[in-house]
Amino acid sequence: MRFVSTVVLCLMLLLCGTAFAQTSPATAQPSTSALAPGARDFPPGLQIPEAARPGPGFDADKATEAYLALLSPEQRRLSDAYFEGRNWLDLWGSLLGIAIAVFLLLSGISVRMRDFAQRTVASRWLATALYGLLWLLATSALALPLTYYQEFIREHQYGLSSQDSLAWTLDMLKGLGISAVIVPLLISGLYALVRRLGSGWWTWAT
Repeated sequence: MRFVSTVVLCLMLLLCGTAFAQTSPATAQPSTSALAPGARDFPPGLQIPEAARPGPGFDADKATEAYLALLSPEQRRLSDAYFEGRNWLDLWGSLLGIAIAVFLLLSGISVRMRDFAQRTVASRWLATALYGLLWLLATSALALPLTYYQEFIREHQYGLSSQDSLAWTLDMLKGLGISAVIVPLLISGLYALVRRLGSGWWTWAT
């Protein structure tokens, strides 16, 4: 019952967050006029303000402010909206990750993945690594809609990416391939440590 309550809570938070994100200025989508070249593009060439030039009296804070002063009010507004919206998306992404994990556990998918891994390989270490790979693939697939919006659609909406969908998909698959090698090894090593620590593993984890 406690697990069911957790799932419901996570889903409610995600739904509320989505509704808030659609109306919050921090995550509101930029208008067509806001994306006009004159509103978002930097002037051509590299501009180095006087306060940002290297020297004995260089001050990082003043240099940052000098660079920001090069932006138009519309550029500053778009920059603030982009980064504030990304912070909210990071929060909803974390909640979605929790909801996916609870779903995999309660639905029995996690158990079936574990049983499959144990039947496939005899080694406990390799079985854990295979389970980690299956878990990675399952969570990546379930989180794909949010990932696609955050890393492809939104980047294009703010003019920060010129990739087409094929190039983005290939880059995503490359990243997933690297994770498919690293993550299972980390998970297998973590569980090997848990088995070595025995019943007191949770005190070390804490």
